[in-house]
Amino acid sequence: MNPHLIASSLPVSDETHLQRVEYQFEHATIIEINKCAIGLLKVHRQANNMEQIQIQVAPSYQGNGIGTRILNDLIKEAGMQR
Repeated sequence: MNPHLIASSLPVSDETHLQRVEYQFEHATIIEINKCAIGLLKVHRQANNMEQIQIQVAPSYQGNGIGTRILNDLIKEAGMQR
């Protein structure tokens, strides 16, 4: 994740990594495939809206459409809330 953070001009210390993980952690869900944790999703759902806060997919699972599938599911869910 460091290259992405550096490209975004964000700090990459252990402390800032922990802050990002802890931010809105009460809205976190572990992403699993076959009972294996492969990522983290944070979505704050409210009565009339939702906010996608963070999505992380382990590097070994990236490039397989997992993040895209999750985001598409969130878009569909948001559409149903209207």
